[in-house]
Amino acid sequence: MKRQSKLRCIVYLSVDGEMEEIAGKERRQLNYIKEYARANRIEIAGIIHRGGLGQFEANRQMNAIIREIEAKKYDGILIANMAAVSIGVSDAYTKVGKIIEIGGRIITVDEGELKLPLKIREGY
Repeated sequence: MKRQSKLRCIVYLSVDGEMEEIAGKERRQLNYIKEYARANRIEIAGIIHRGGLGQFEANRQMNAIIREIEAKKYDGILIANMAAVSIGVSDAYTKVGKIIEIGGRIITVDEGELKLPLKIREGY
């Protein structure tokens, strides 16, 4: 039986707080994510830090990650939870949809792998 290869993911660290607290919070978030990755055969192939920047920058970073997934640099993205990268339900669904549409995977430690099992027909 062939062993399943590891999923290559980029990690996106996103925490809130005062600027002097960000590094420590990101370190704890990374440890949390690394533990999940080890337990689920996920290779951390890169790390992006939001660094306490606003939602505009987070969206720009997410779009850059999506382009890298589309270019097959990574299989997907691994994050702590969707609340860390989205401002609401519709924003979360948009980001998940963009990643799935290009063949990528989005996995969160808190919610697991996010999927949109929709049956899309051509021409609609």
